[in-house]
Amino acid sequence: MAEFNLVVEEVLGYVFSEDGVYEPHEITFTVEEGRRVEIGDIVCIEHPSKPGTPVFYQVTEVPLRRKARDYEEDLARLGRPIIDSSRNYPRARARQIGYYEEIMEFSEIGEKEPLMLIEHIIPLTPVYRPKSTILETLLHPSAPSIELGEIYPSWKLTLKLELPKLLRQGLLVVGGVGTGKTTTMLSILVSLVREVLSRGGKPHILIVDKDGEYGVKELLDAVGFGEYYHVDVDEVRVESIRDKERYAREVLRRLGYYDRRSKAAKALYNTIMELEEEDLFPTPDFIASKIIPRIREHDVRGELLARASKWKAMEWGRVEEEKVSIGELVEKLKSKTIVHVDLSKCRNIDRAFRTLRELLARIYGEVLRDECFGCIIVVDEAHLYCPERGGIEISEGVRELKKTIELIATTGPRNGVTLFMATQRPSLISKTITTQLGQNIIAHKVEDVDLDRIREIMGPVATKIAVLPRGWALVKSLATKIRQPLIVRVRAVAKPASTGKTAYERFHSNIKSENTNIT
Repeated sequence: MAEFNLVVEEVLGYVFSEDGVYEPHEITFTVEEGRRVEIGDIVCIEHPSKPGTPVFYQVTEVPLRRKARDYEEDLARLGRPIIDSSRNYPRARARQIGYYEEIMEFSEIGEKEPLMLIEHIIPLTPVYRPKSTILETLLHPSAPSIELGEIYPSWKLTLKLELPKLLRQGLLVVGGVGTGKTTTMLSILVSLVREVLSRGGKPHILIVDKDGEYGVKELLDAVGFGEYYHVDVDEVRVESIRDKERYAREVLRRLGYYDRRSKAAKALYNTIMELEEEDLFPTPDFIASKIIPRIREHDVRGELLARASKWKAMEWGRVEEEKVSIGELVEKLKSKTIVHVDLSKCRNIDRAFRTLRELLARIYGEVLRDECFGCIIVVDEAHLYCPERGGIEISEGVRELKKTIELIATTGPRNGVTLFMATQRPSLISKTITTQLGQNIIAHKVEDVDLDRIREIMGPVATKIAVLPRGWALVKSLATKIRQPLIVRVRAVAKPASTGKTAYERFHSNIKSENTNIT
C-alpha cells in the first residue's frame, strides 16, 4: 500500500453499482462528499490481485442520483421547494484505460501498451485521483511529438501527438464554420515543421487550399526563407495524358461536346483513338496542330478549330508555356518544405479538380519510385474533393480525384505519403476517407447529420461535441498514449489568413479608408 500511496493524491469515492453488477471495463462510483469529479478526469483503482498497481479509468459521465419524495414536485410547483442536499448522491461513470504491471517502471514504459483489467471488480473499492506527475508520465509520448493543447478539466496536462504514428495513419480535423478547425490544422503544421527541423530532418508538405487561408506568417517563419512556394491552381499546366480514352473524354468536354453522337465529336474521338503518340496534351494548341489536321471532312475541321480557338481565348489568358508544369511542381515539393496550391482565385473548378488529380497521382507515383521522398498532403474543405453524397455535383473530374484521394488514404501512409484533411461537413465525405483517417480525429463543434457521422466514428461520447466552445475539440487518436477521447483546448500557434476579413470587418475597413481619403 505504501507503494500505491506514491501514485495517488486523494480518495474521490467508492465503486457502487445500483443494480449490483460490477464490470471491469466500466465502473460507476459514488463521489465522496466534498470531492469534485468532472467529465474527462482520469482516476484509478488499485488492481484487485496486484497490490500497488493502479488501474486507470477516464470519467465519461457525472450523473447525480436523488432519492425523491412524492411531495417534492408538488412543493416545487407551488413555489415552496425543500432544498435538502442530504438526499443528493453525486456519481461518476468511467471507462477503463488500462494498467502497467510495474508501477515503479512507469518512467520507462516507452512503447508498452497498457494491459486491460479483465477480472472482477470488488464492490466499494476506493477510487483515487492520481498524482499529476503520474498522469504526465502516462500521457508522455515515447517518440518525437507535438503539443496540441491542454486537457480538460484541470488544464494542467498537455496532450501530445506522436509524429511517427500520426504520419503512419493520417489525420482528420472537423468543425463547423468559426469553431477553430483551420486554426487547429495550421497550428499542427507549424508545430510539425518546427519539430522535424529541430531534429535535423526536412518535411515536405503540399497544401491544397480552397480559400487561400494557409499562407500565414507563422508557417512561413517556421519553414524559413526560400522553403515556401505558392501557386494559384490556374497557373499549373496540365501535362500529357497517356490513356487515350481518358484523353478523349477530357478533350470532348473542353470543346463542349457533351453528346458524342454528333458528327464532329465522332470524328474527333476516332482520330484520337488512331493516334500513335504516347504523350497526349489536353491543350488547344496541341489539338489544333496534331489532331484536327488529320480529320478529312473540311466542315468538321472548321468547327473544331473554331471551338479550339474559343477554348484558348477563355482559359488560356496566359501563354501556357509560362505556367508551372505538374512535373515542375512535384520537383519543387521535393526540394522545398511547403508547396501551397491556392484555389481561392480559381476560374474553372472542374479544370482545377483535374489538375489536382494529375498532381496527386504524380506525387503518389514519385513516392513509390523514390524511397527517399515522403510528404504530407493537406486538403482543406475535403468534402468538395471526395464527396460521399450531396455537396457539389459529382462530375467525371470529381470522381477521378476522389479515387486518387481514396487510394492515397488507404495505401499512401505505408508508402511515404500521408493525408491530413479538414472539413466542416464530415457527413458529405467519402466513408472510405473518414474510416481511414478516423483513427486520428480532432472534432470541433458540429451539429445535425455531421454530428451523427462523428458519432459513428467516435461512439456516443461524440455527443459532447455539440456543446464545445470555439477552440475546444474532442480528440480521439492512436497517436496519443491514451486512446480514450479527451477534451482539449487547442493551443493556437497560428490563425488562418481569413481572420478579420468578414463583411463586418470590411465595413469598418471601408470607413477607415474613406476617412483617410477625406483628410
